[in-house]
Amino acid sequence: MKTAYLLMLAISLALAACQNNEAPAVKQAGPTATAPQAAEPAMQQQVQKQVQEKVEQVTGAASNAVEVTKEAVATTAKSMQEQVSQANEKRAAVVEQLSATSVAPAAKPVAPATTATPIATSAPQAAATGDVAKGKALSRKCQACHNFTDKKKVGPGLAGVYNRKAGSMADMKYSDALTAGTWSWDAEHLAAWVCDSKAAVKTFSGNPAATTKMTTLRICDPTQQGDLIAYLKTL
Repeated sequence: MKTAYLLMLAISLALAACQNNEAPAVKQAGPTATAPQAAEPAMQQQVQKQVQEKVEQVTGAASNAVEVTKEAVATTAKSMQEQVSQANEKRAAVVEQLSATSVAPAAKPVAPATTATPIATSAPQAAATGDVAKGKALSRKCQACHNFTDKKKVGPGLAGVYNRKAGSMADMKYSDALTAGTWSWDAEHLAAWVCDSKAAVKTFSGNPAATTKMTTLRICDPTQQGDLIAYLKTL
């Protein structure tokens, strides 16, 4: 009996020893299996925090850039408005100066019309005794635009021009004033014409807006006019 008791006690002690040896193994396995799982949430939180910080930095930089851009645009717009205002003030000053200086000469354009009339009145008398040779020399001023035949050039041919009706040569393109002209090229009209054709066409037509393609010769001396008309009579 005593031997059996001792045997059973030995077995019990052996089982207890086995149980004591297994327990630490379970305790060691627990921490090593769950450590990665415990560390994973902490790493995620750290990454999220870093991402959030970067987002905040980028957002702050973008906001600052927007504010700087708004301020620059506002400054530029204000500067441009000031420049436009200064330019308008300068332009107004120039217009005012031009207006002040242009008032006095306003009556001058009518002077040529009054110049042609007294010169023309003495031309018929000079034409009666004019020097044909001198008139032919003066006619060189006409040859750039006129032939001394009945053939047209830039202007109508001058053969037969004396006492010919204004604007009557065939196939010529006259100005409206000459086409509708009712005068003839006698000594009086020719004298005024060779002095200032631009003023004469307004006087002859009675239209202050009348024009002519004829250039102004400025042969205004009555003696020279008589010489030229004396030559034109011979054509």
